Amino acid sequence: MKNYQSQFRPLYVILIFIFMHNCKILGQIEFIPDTTINSIISLCDISSSFLFNSDLDTNAIIRDGELDFFKEEQPFVLFLNSSKTEYLLAIIHEGTWDFYFSEFKVGVISNGILQKINIPHIVTQYQNFHTENNIHIGMPVETLEKLKGMKYIRTGNKIKYCHNSLDSEFMEYGECEYYFECELINNKISKFRFGYTPI
Repeated sequence: MKNYQSQFRPLYVILIFIFMHNCKILGQIEFIPDTTINSIISLCDISSSFLFNSDLDTNAIIRDGELDFFKEEQPFVLFLNSSKTEYLLAIIHEGTWDFYFSEFKVGVISNGILQKINIPHIVTQYQNFHTENNIHIGMPVETLEKLKGMKYIRTGNKIKYCHNSLDSEFMEYGECEYYFECELINNKISKFRFGYTPI
């Protein structure tokens, strides 16, 4: 009987280790990508774009990338909140359809800047812009960490989460298939951006 127990002791140790390891993983926060703004407009979903704002037309698409303020190379539509203090850039990747938004960028804007850049924009009914997990301008970084976990890269005042599907081609180049990044001022979100990396 003793020989029998000693024979299987290494197996018991291995099973206990696996169980403890899995419990540790289960205790960690899994990164789940955010995909919507105000729980209406969604990445890569044209129909949701018109639910967000029914007045969309191609004249609203900025295609030239001549705007230094936004530093955006891809075409986009500029939305403003109801008080014109926040902007939402809905970004269209070259080669896809109009209003098929692959990235969202949210930040703060002033009336002076708005008059200075003088480009087409759409004022919405929304008080602010936030994700389905209520990530928004002014959120403390500690709250973000509770929602998204600690597996991010921090460079100065910028935080970046990276998510790749299994066997993603982006992994070969050290890139992200999907990303969420934000800038911080006094450890609070001052700007955030998320979506799919252009191919």
